[in-house]
Amino acid sequence: MRTVDQVVPELRKRLGFRRPYLKLDTQGFDIEVLEGARQSLPGIPALQSEASVIGIYKGMPGYMDTIRYLGDSGFDVTGFYPVSRDRSLRLIEFDCVMINRSMAAH
Repeated sequence: MRTVDQVVPELRKRLGFRRPYLKLDTQGFDIEVLEGARQSLPGIPALQSEASVIGIYKGMPGYMDTIRYLGDSGFDVTGFYPVSRDRSLRLIEFDCVMINRSMAAH
């Protein structure tokens, strides 16, 4: 297992990208993955995290915890996109797209 901070510089060098979009879908471990991305996050203009309203994995953070963590890390919400609902149409998960506020056009 490697962290985002270990992988991004290697991929940047190999692929030559400048403005990566980080897509997280880690079955309840997004905050742990983001902990391993502290050096990379300032250079990421936008990201997407799958957040759960109804927890489907044991011990996973709630959606407000994930949004708060990302907000504290410098990201602002641009949209919520439903991923799944239960038979009663309650939202289970949604994709949360966020932009890096330090890179946003003012």
